[in-house]
Amino acid sequence: MKRSGKLLAMTIIAVVVLVAAVISSQRKSATPEFERALLFPDFRGVINDISTLSLKSGDLALTIVRDEDQWVIAEADNYVADIAKIRQVLIEVAELEVIEAKTSKPDRYATLGVEDPGAKGSQSVLLEIKRTDGSPQLSLIIGKRQLSSSPGAKPGRYLRFPGKEQALLVSGQLDVGSDVVSWIDRDLLNIDPARVSGVGIEHPDGSIVELSKVPGNDDLVLAKLPDGKEAKDPTVLNRMKDILKNIRIENVMKGDSTVLQLTPTMTTVTTADGLIARIRSAPIEDATWVSFSFEYDSEKATKMDSEQAQKGTNAGLSGDQEQPADVGQEVIKLQSKTAGWLFRLPDYQLELITRTLDRLSQDKLASSDKKDP
Repeated sequence: MKRSGKLLAMTIIAVVVLVAAVISSQRKSATPEFERALLFPDFRGVINDISTLSLKSGDLALTIVRDEDQWVIAEADNYVADIAKIRQVLIEVAELEVIEAKTSKPDRYATLGVEDPGAKGSQSVLLEIKRTDGSPQLSLIIGKRQLSSSPGAKPGRYLRFPGKEQALLVSGQLDVGSDVVSWIDRDLLNIDPARVSGVGIEHPDGSIVELSKVPGNDDLVLAKLPDGKEAKDPTVLNRMKDILKNIRIENVMKGDSTVLQLTPTMTTVTTADGLIARIRSAPIEDATWVSFSFEYDSEKATKMDSEQAQKGTNAGLSGDQEQPADVGQEVIKLQSKTAGWLFRLPDYQLELITRTLDRLSQDKLASSDKKDP
């Protein structure tokens, strides 16, 4: 009995192994096999010959074209695109690796986000890439991300070739969008707060904000206060030095200050080294847009250079120290980048540019209410 029992157990194990092998074989034959290989093995070699990226999703369409040493966005009046993002996307396309084949059933496409990009409510994005001669290089329907639960595993992305039924899972990020904001060069300008020596804001209602530095004091001082008002703490006023720090745009369109209404908010920022920035802001439809213009006050710059040279001589500094930046050239570059354009800014930056007097002042405290320093 013991021997027959052992034989029976061994027979059962053998049958189970055989069934598992058959099932595994059937699964493999039902699903096309893909080696873990590059999806576009030759793409890296032609990256420098790519000239156009087209993206479509639902009603949105975007065309990004290489124009000599920069890329521009046709739907943004040929404003400059973010070249770092374009480079990243092209490299990611070159590095896509096939992980496995997925569904070939159209009714399952939406689950992976690889449905027809032109369909109503579609979340997929059609990416088309062309070469300099206008010939198509590749086109892809980009679907949802596949997040792995395994620690350290690479993220995946679902894709499908237009006109093909088979969806694929590939390794790689490939984050693309078909909206303008995703692709514009958002970094507009950055003026060091330490350079700012004065800020003036004229509001359409006639109210004026005027801040400036006084000799021997690095703090901004609020001038022309109404009766019964006093300036808030210096830390509040000095926040205005950040007015042109790291300006990042949210949208852009062709136009200049003449497009803005007749009574915009006028903001003037001056620096100790002669830079003058003039900013006009006004609503157009449901959003506030701003224009920038820049000038160079050479007399002010010369005066500052003279004062700094005198300080350096008195302090015994050597002539090998770093010289001030060429503000005149800086103004030319800023004008070239901003002239003829209107910009939308983040709310916090727009608020700083259009800050009102009540944000910088307060009711005067009675002498008895003031705390001793």
